Amino acid sequence: MNTRDASNLKILIAEDNVILSRNLARNISKWGYEVVTARNGSEAWKYVLEDNIRLAILDWMMPEIDGITLCRKIRKELPKHRSEYVYIILLTGKNQQDDIIEGLSSGADDYMI
Repeated sequence: MNTRDASNLKILIAEDNVILSRNLARNISKWGYEVVTARNGSEAWKYVLEDNIRLAILDWMMPEIDGITLCRKIRKELPKHRSEYVYIILLTGKNQQDDIIEGLSSGADDYMI
């Protein structure tokens, strides 16, 4: 994908670890994507509703609304507000098979440990 195509895709990073969030944002921005960051699930939900977010990278463990709950909320409630699909990647240190199943069952499209 070239930079011109990337400009149509806004990416949300919802991560309460400031260093990880900045590193992800910097790397994704280098590829030409517009990035917005949130430090908690409530802030992330606001961005999903108000901005044209097409990809959400969500930390599993965050304040206010965790990543799993936010995944479910996006899948259940977002179609009432807009028709575009939001791709979701969960970030976590949880690596047990049950965790992976729970993450993907919550509505995440992919899972990164």
